Amino acid sequence: KNYTLVDTTHFHKVIEGMYMAVNAAPGTGGTARGAFVEGLEICGKTGTAQNPHGKDNAVFICFAPRENPKIAIAAYIENAGFGGTWAAPIASLMIEKYLNGGTSRPEVEKRMKEAKLIQNVPVKKR
Repeated sequence: KNYTLVDTTHFHKVIEGMYMAVNAAPGTGGTARGAFVEGLEICGKTGTAQNPHGKDNAVFICFAPRENPKIAIAAYIENAGFGGTWAAPIASLMIEKYLNGGTSRPEVEKRMKEAKLIQNVPVKKR
């Protein structure tokens, strides 16, 4: 176990919020809905980190399953934009592969593999 100075009575609120960000019904405001995987209780938080040198960086931190977590991931995709668009789906594919031995969302996997995110990186002229 890892201990923190945060009172454990607050943990359930944070976990519930992270759970709802991923698992809330579509259209109800869950920014991490792109990480939803049927049958897995993924809890996560998206983020978009400002980048003064290019497009914003996409961020997603998560763990699964909700009770007795077996995996935690922090995905940081440089120059990719919103965390919910890129980092959340990528991290959820990794969680799904780790926990289930494979993925069940070929359309998500295809979109992530075919993304041309490197084109968003600014090139310095010499």
